[in-house]
Amino acid sequence: MLSVEAPAKLNLTLAVNGRRPDGYHLIESVMQAIDLTDCVELVPSAGGTIVHCAVPGVPTDETNLAVRAVEALRAALPPGREDPGGLEIRIHKRIPVAAGLGGGSADAAAALVGANALWGLGLDHAALARIGLQVGADVPFCLHGGTAVARGIGEQLEPVPEAAPLWGIVVNPGFAVSTADVYRLYDQLYAEAAAKAADGERADAGRASSIQEPWFSPGGAGRAAAMAEALGRHDVEAVARLLYNDLEPAAVRLYPQIYALRQRVLEAGALGAVMCGSGPSVFGLAADEAHARALADALAGVVPFVAACRFRPDGCRIVQSKERVQ
Repeated sequence: MLSVEAPAKLNLTLAVNGRRPDGYHLIESVMQAIDLTDCVELVPSAGGTIVHCAVPGVPTDETNLAVRAVEALRAALPPGREDPGGLEIRIHKRIPVAAGLGGGSADAAAALVGANALWGLGLDHAALARIGLQVGADVPFCLHGGTAVARGIGEQLEPVPEAAPLWGIVVNPGFAVSTADVYRLYDQLYAEAAAKAADGERADAGRASSIQEPWFSPGGAGRAAAMAEALGRHDVEAVARLLYNDLEPAAVRLYPQIYALRQRVLEAGALGAVMCGSGPSVFGLAADEAHARALADALAGVVPFVAACRFRPDGCRIVQSKERVQ
């Protein structure tokens, strides 16, 4: 048996820069791995690839991203390589499901790391990332972890060296959000804002800069570079000011509870707050570990899920290994 840690990810900044012809949205985002993790166990089996998870909402058939990742790795084996056999994948969830935290992608990345080790393939992270991209745009980041500026659809990663090991909290309202629905409404809101532009010119190429909400200060351009610099110099106050997500207006239109959750985090004393990914989770930045734990204590029992978390410098990693299969 082999166990792999699968860290959740945050989007400290997220700017939408338009869409590709195939419908995928182009982004620029500072992504950050945190120490809120799933545990993915892999055990060789006589059958095919099967998955077990007791948490509702996690598929246990071939649509599970971890299963898809293992099968993509199997399909990439060199010609003539003997099939390594089946795998039983046991997913122990701590990351909330459909929460904007990349839990499914993290599990897929962990399955790739584990299968690569169990099967003795010796592939590096770059090779695994190319395979993982077939499964999901966030899988390459989940493999590498740490801190990175992500571009393209999220697969083009520029690591941020020596980023600050900051603390914060993750809160979740206890319901799932459809990423597709959030992006669909984002596109609609952007199109409406562009059409209403007084000068008749189209709004700033694909950004939410013309989408107006009283509580939302638009302007994602340049945030990623500024955030990377702030993290590099360990400037927690600047990090708090730069937290940003273009998708928040669309997500809040669909799920007003997200705005209430964000405000609750700020009222509890967080230095800054931002929606995670396409929601509904919210990240609240803390000054240090003691502050993060105090925030978590203040919100425990008030929100369905809260966890203090620390930025971590790595991605998926093997934490236990028994019976290596040749």
